[in-house]
Amino acid sequence: VLQSGDESRLQEFLAEIDRAPETVLPEAVFGASIWTHGLAAVEQFFAREILPTRSPEMRALGHVHLGYLRASRGRWIQALQEFHQAEQLNQAMGLVHRAFLTLQPFTPASRSELEQLRNTLTAWNADRVRPSPIPIAHFNIHDGLHDALRTYLLGLADVQVGELTPAAARAAELERAAGADANAVLRRTFGRSIRAVIAEARGNSNEALRVLGDGRLTVNYELALFSPIISRSADRYRRAVLLDAKGDVDQALRGYSSFRDFNFLDQVFAAPAALNAGRLAERSGRPVDARRHYERFAFLWEGADPDFQPLVEEAREAIARLPVEGN
Repeated sequence: VLQSGDESRLQEFLAEIDRAPETVLPEAVFGASIWTHGLAAVEQFFAREILPTRSPEMRALGHVHLGYLRASRGRWIQALQEFHQAEQLNQAMGLVHRAFLTLQPFTPASRSELEQLRNTLTAWNADRVRPSPIPIAHFNIHDGLHDALRTYLLGLADVQVGELTPAAARAAELERAAGADANAVLRRTFGRSIRAVIAEARGNSNEALRVLGDGRLTVNYELALFSPIISRSADRYRRAVLLDAKGDVDQALRGYSSFRDFNFLDQVFAAPAALNAGRLAERSGRPVDARRHYERFAFLWEGADPDFQPLVEEAREAIARLPVEGN
């Protein structure tokens, strides 16, 4: 494990990454980020993917990775800048990830921003997206799915702006996909995700939970490692929130804890989940657990955007009043 301040080993890692061909570079960076303690070092790893000498495809992926890193730390303004840069290099890659995160419940998108995103998705010709020229999952994970992703994201956007009827039509379109292959399974999963969001918007939490099921993966584990959409991270977060609201404490806390160790891209849900878990544990008379969750949230979002700082202050106030483990 690379610790903060271990400059010589950091430079060794960076030199290895610089020598890596683009077919293995993302895997090297992912591996390095997992075994590194210290945000500054992780940022340096991902910055290696956007060097001017890299291909446009690699630089687009690098900006996406940096966007998720910024968003996972509550730096949404910087995250958007990264996603927009990714779009300039690879529209499909940048737009899919920007839209996915913008449409999450903890993202501070205004009504006008949601409408603009919906218009952008509507105008996007997803059917003309070409397969990635780099044949590894980091790049080609969404090949053959862009039309379904566009429909899925538009369905989420419809719900966000209160247009439930077109959202339901998009869900039905996706759920009509026939076959048992991964592509068809994912299309039907996307459709159910939209239906769950619609049910939640209508105040029917039981129906939303029924549609979401247990939140488990619907395709091969390896596929889910490279896409937070395929990993159902949004479904798992929504399910935990719904269980929380119903008072199912143990299941909700289990759901909130599912973003710690699965993959790097899922980490964007870790801080909001930790804050919710802290609130729930405190309400449920588990002060030591609550303090632990609040501490994780405050650590992750310490340098968050000004809009998020009231939440950080809430967590700090909770940490100050809650007991330390063992006391």
